[in-house]
Amino acid sequence: FAMAATISRARQMVDDRDPDAERAVALADLFCRTARRKVRRLFRDLWVNEDARKNQVAATVMQGEQVWLEKGAMDIGLTPEAFKTRSLVERRAAEAGREPKAAADVS
Repeated sequence: FAMAATISRARQMVDDRDPDAERAVALADLFCRTARRKVRRLFRDLWVNEDARKNQVAATVMQGEQVWLEKGAMDIGLTPEAFKTRSLVERRAAEAGREPKAAADVS
């Protein structure tokens, strides 16, 4: 979207014969070249990354194997239970004092 908006603005300036159109086109070109490189890198990083290793390390943390990291850390008063993933739907239902609605069956 950002590339399309940038190009559209520069093109409109050219069409309107804006005195700054040439600079706008140069700036749009630079922005798009940079954005294109960033998009390529982000797509490459989807498959070439450390996700598997991060998951392995996260599992050791969740299993309590990295408690040595806590030495010297300030206690914030939270238990491991506080960090477990919870359903927002279930939480809101509990706060409202009702049972959460079941997900619609799409089969």
